[in-house]
Amino acid sequence: MSQPTPSDPVAQNLADQVAVPPPFVVGIIGGVASGKSCVTEMFQERGAQVISADKIAHQVLREPAVVATLVERFGTEILEVPQTLDHPIAASAPSIDRKKLGAIVFGDSEQNTSNRKALEAIVHPKIRQLGRQELARILASKECKYVLLDVPLLIEGGWHSLCNKIIYIDTPVTLRIQLAKTRGWTEEQLRQREAAQISLSEKRRHATDVLVNESNVDQLRANLSKIMSRWDSMVAP
Repeated sequence: MSQPTPSDPVAQNLADQVAVPPPFVVGIIGGVASGKSCVTEMFQERGAQVISADKIAHQVLREPAVVATLVERFGTEILEVPQTLDHPIAASAPSIDRKKLGAIVFGDSEQNTSNRKALEAIVHPKIRQLGRQELARILASKECKYVLLDVPLLIEGGWHSLCNKIIYIDTPVTLRIQLAKTRGWTEEQLRQREAAQISLSEKRRHATDVLVNESNVDQLRANLSKIMSRWDSMVAP
């Protein structure tokens, strides 16, 4: 996968002058609950392929070997049906309850931090492997003009080095709190999840483009269209 260029903004002026053969790889970043899912749908409307780390994570968390490793580390309490005399694990394939898992990895305590690092060490290598395999397949097939990397830890996981462009969704915190509540999260849970990632200023520093989201979907789509129109001129026919 040698096509994408480094996303360091310092190199962008030079990179922008060179036509890039499709697919054009775009990373999407922003605060938690900033509207990335909505923007992802807009990319799909324009024919983009999306690699979603969250969807891959769902797949990974269903793998028996991963489930067994997580249960060994965190106990059966993270299962949708914890092991009891009435519901032994062996009775059926166990599955991870993501809310229960999230409750022990997001938070301010040292134990939360330790749990989160342990979880990442178990699942992230597999997510990276599957995600990069899918990206390599799409790049080789040349079946689309754009590929969007929807990866929460895009910078921390090194995915940004695979991107031609990185778009930062700039959403006011008041709106992000409202969006988080539609997911059933409290303001505190939003803060805890955000604390587990690099700062918004650091994310923005890595971005090549900023997309303003002020809750008006039509305006958001128009803003994205302006950015993608500029990118279109950078993608070789």
